[in-house]
Amino acid sequence: MKRVFLIVVICTINVLAGSNPNNQWKKFDFNISQKKIKTPEYNINFKDSFSSLLSNVLENKNGIDKTWDDLNFNNGNVKIKNLNSLYEYKNISLLFQKELYVSEDNYNYSGGLINRYKQDNFLIGVNSFIDRKKEQKDVSFGGEFGYSNFLKAYTNYYYFDQAKRNIQLGVSFTIPNYDYFYFDINKNEENIDYKVSYSPYSIFNLNFIFRELDQSEDRILQLGFKIDLNKSFFKQLKKNNDIFEEVQRYDFLKR
Repeated sequence: MKRVFLIVVICTINVLAGSNPNNQWKKFDFNISQKKIKTPEYNINFKDSFSSLLSNVLENKNGIDKTWDDLNFNNGNVKIKNLNSLYEYKNISLLFQKELYVSEDNYNYSGGLINRYKQDNFLIGVNSFIDRKKEQKDVSFGGEFGYSNFLKAYTNYYYFDQAKRNIQLGVSFTIPNYDYFYFDINKNEENIDYKVSYSPYSIFNLNFIFRELDQSEDRILQLGFKIDLNKSFFKQLKKNNDIFEEVQRYDFLKR
């Protein structure tokens, strides 16, 4: 009986296989199963990912907030600056700026309010900051003034403690019709810097710096070039129209 049953099963399978040409016995290919499955490769840019994360966390999507960061793996430090808009009304802006610097053996952070008024070509601003360093806490008050792309001036008063205070004054200006020249004067408790910059083309700049210290003087001459090797040299040889950095309403405050 077992033989008869086995013969009937084999015949039934053959009939079913013959009735459908798609049902064919196939030889299993062991080589296919031995092939390694390739996974897609992903290149992760940590700096871009870090910048994107900071922007999503620190900024409101209002078109004003901005974040700047510098993640330096070689030197083991990170710098972050963030600017948030707190209040906007016609020509008035109230901004909140935060800064953080962390290294292996040091850190400091600061936060402050910037109030700016912009009318046509004029900009006036006042600010107040609290700075916290590893072994020191400072408070500063300052003001800024700008006119178009010809003049900007600022002052900062730093209060460290009862015995140590510092006043910083600065003015930068260009001469109309001679804006390839740029003049900058910076004064604090330790020295006075005079700087003259000449940059007729965007790829070239020449700086002369005269520094007056407490008991000495320094004279520095700097010659610099900025050339993109992936572009034609002659296309980069164009007039420089932005040597003077005009104070804008939503710029980071330089301290």
